[in-house]
Amino acid sequence: MSELLDLPLVPPSSAIIAPIIIMPTSYWTSQGLNENIAYGLERFQYQLLDRKTIYAHVIYLEPATPNVEFIPHHDMLLHHWKRYMTSLVERGRAKAFFIERIQLHQSVLDVVVPPLMEKVGELGELGLCKCSIDHNGLLLLSKYLSKNRTLKRLLLNENVIEDVDVARALSLAVKDHPTMEELCVSHCELGTNVDVLPEILGGCNRLKTLRLNENKISSQNVAHIGALLASPDTSLATLRLDKNLLSDVDAVHFTAALKSNINLKYLYLTGNNITDVGKEKITTAVLDTTSLNSIADSNHNCEIVYSTLGTPGLASHINEKYWSTKRK
Repeated sequence: MSELLDLPLVPPSSAIIAPIIIMPTSYWTSQGLNENIAYGLERFQYQLLDRKTIYAHVIYLEPATPNVEFIPHHDMLLHHWKRYMTSLVERGRAKAFFIERIQLHQSVLDVVVPPLMEKVGELGELGLCKCSIDHNGLLLLSKYLSKNRTLKRLLLNENVIEDVDVARALSLAVKDHPTMEELCVSHCELGTNVDVLPEILGGCNRLKTLRLNENKISSQNVAHIGALLASPDTSLATLRLDKNLLSDVDAVHFTAALKSNINLKYLYLTGNNITDVGKEKITTAVLDTTSLNSIADSNHNCEIVYSTLGTPGLASHINEKYWSTKRK
C-alpha cells in the first residue's frame, strides 16, 4: 500500500493541496527493480519533501542511501519534483544547486531548469553531474542558460556530450552569458567526436576556468586547445586537461600558445602520456633559461602540473616536484 502524506511545502496560495503519495520499496521491487534501487527511490521521495533543503543556500541532491549509486527516472516522481520546485521558487534562497547521480529525464528538466534559470534570483552555481541528460535535455538547458543573468559556475560532469548541435548550443549560451566564469565538462566523452570539442571551445574565451578532465582528448583536437590559449581574447586562468590522451607530439601546440598567453595561471596535464621530452619543451616555453634575454622574454607566472609515469614512489615524487614549474 502507498503511504499518503500531506506535507505542506508552501504551495501557491491559490493552489489546491493534493496529498503526496510515497511509493514504498515494495512497489518499486514489484516493477522489477532490485532492492537497493527500490529503497533508494523510496528515500529520494522523502528527500524531495524535506523542507530543510528548500531553505538552504547550498542545495545538494544525491542518492542518500548506501549502496545506491544512481536513482533512475520514473514519471511517478514528477509530482514530487513539481512541488519541490514550487516551494524553492517561493521560499528558497539557493545560491548553489547541485544534483548528482539522479537521472534527469527531459520531463524533469522541464520542471527544474526554467525556474532555476529565471526565478531563483541569486543562483551562482549549478551542477547537474552524472545525471544521464540526453540530447534534448542538454538543448533545453542551453536554451534557458541563455536567459540567466546570475550564474557564475556550471558543472555538467559525466553527461555524454557527443552531438555537435548540443555542443554548439551550449557553447553559444556560455559565450553570451554575462557572468559565467567556470565551465566543468569533465568525463563527457568530448574527444569521441572530433567536431564536438572545437564547438565547446568556441564559447570559452571569457571563462576564467575550464575543466576538460577525462574526455579522451587526443592529438586530433589539441590544436584547437592551443588556439584557444594563444588567442589574445582569452581570459582563461585555469585549464584542466587531466587524464586525457595527450602525448609528446602535442607539446608544440602548448609551446606556441604559452609564449604569447599572459593570463593563464594553472595548466594541469596530469595523467597524460607526456614524457620528460614533452615536458621540457612546454617548460621551456614558460621559462627559457638559455640566456638572460630569454629569461626576460619568458612569460608571466603559470604553474604547469604534470603526471608521473610508473609506480608512485620516491623517484616519481621527485620527478613530479621537478616538473611542476612555476614561472615568475
